[in-house]
Amino acid sequence: YNRTRQLFGGGQLTARIPGGIFDSVRFAASGSPSSNIEELELSGIRVPKGLNRFEYRFGYSHSDIPAGNNRLKEGKLQAQLFGATKPLGAKSVVVRFGASLEGGNQQTESNPALASGDNITSSGYGALKAYIGATANAGNYSVAASYALQAGTLGASTSVEFVKHVMDLNATAQFLPKETTPGNFH
Repeated sequence: YNRTRQLFGGGQLTARIPGGIFDSVRFAASGSPSSNIEELELSGIRVPKGLNRFEYRFGYSHSDIPAGNNRLKEGKLQAQLFGATKPLGAKSVVVRFGASLEGGNQQTESNPALASGDNITSSGYGALKAYIGATANAGNYSVAASYALQAGTLGASTSVEFVKHVMDLNATAQFLPKETTPGNFH
């Protein structure tokens, strides 16, 4: 129960699919007299030559939820892939990568009497997110770097409306005291 959706309930079904392109399927839904949410996801995991892991997901989600005197509706398709290499070279460098592509629409049933020139009642959108990173290990030291990019559109357009860049650098060192008595652990 919550004030907006009132009393609601739902369920989730997950099934393994051996031998196909996808390893599992998940369907989840919840609803009340005033709202509904549905999600469908197909996913798979592979270990191709040269990679430690490769995952992919395809999904669809829909929601229709009250918000005060309005309703918020959203429908979205999404495709994602993630991977990591096996440790490479003497420094055991692991390269990580991934991408996500999504698109859909967002709508509201705004009261026309309250509408202004900036009020958008229906808006399409799309987003592309991608990242790459690497981690190197050498004894008690580890260094990692990652870069991510997000580009997005508004409406039914291929014109990029916003871009976001994210970088992360990380260095870790571990200092252990010398063992004075054989067999002691720190």
